[in-house]
Amino acid sequence: MKYTLRNWTFNISVILVLILSSCAVKKNQNTQELLLDTPELSAKDSLMYQQGLERSVNEKLRKKHKKTKK
Repeated sequence: MKYTLRNWTFNISVILVLILSSCAVKKNQNTQELLLDTPELSAKDSLMYQQGLERSVNEKLRKKHKKTKK
């Protein structure tokens, strides 16, 4: 009796591991597809983005300087 119970629990655990691993593989494939679908930024886009960041940082520094100057 103990042997069959141990055998059943082993079989159930193996089935659960297989199900969980297949779910993990599907999730990994989905994330890789999403990564492939995202368009790469062109050099012009990345330059414009960087200039926009620099501009916003400069504006924040100017506002902070005006507040401390008064």
